[in-house]
Amino acid sequence: QADRRTEIKILSTCYGHETFNWDDTVFYIGSKRLLHNIRFGLDSSGLLASSKVILDTVVRFMKKNPSIKIEIAVHTDPQGSYKHNMILSQASAQCITDYLISQGIDSARIVPKGYGYTHSLPGCSAADIAKMKTKEEKQAAYQKDRRMEVVIIGR
Repeated sequence: QADRRTEIKILSTCYGHETFNWDDTVFYIGSKRLLHNIRFGLDSSGLLASSKVILDTVVRFMKKNPSIKIEIAVHTDPQGSYKHNMILSQASAQCITDYLISQGIDSARIVPKGYGYTHSLPGCSAADIAKMKTKEEKQAAYQKDRRMEVVIIGR
């Protein structure tokens, strides 16, 4: 563990002001951090309490790195209409942003962006899921594609 922290310090020194530390991982502008288990109510943008615990890692990261700006990118699965999923993902991104602001993060440092199902993960597109044989496989792919990413977009 100590060796890893030394490596982080060396990397931060080498890369200077464009690197950021999040739980012993070095990030740079353009990096994405996928957060699993951010849960909303069914067909809802309302955060569940368990998600707030996970989002607190983002709060700590933002407080440790007060000069960065992030995008909260929310993605849905391909179930439902395009319009519905775009509205739902944007509302979810805004809900996450509102939570971060309520924890003391400046709103100017956060850009909420809902992508609907326009950026599916590999193997999770509507066409890929249609080829799956079991309901369990399909549900697992849908769950995987419903995600939230933190993207470092600048200073």
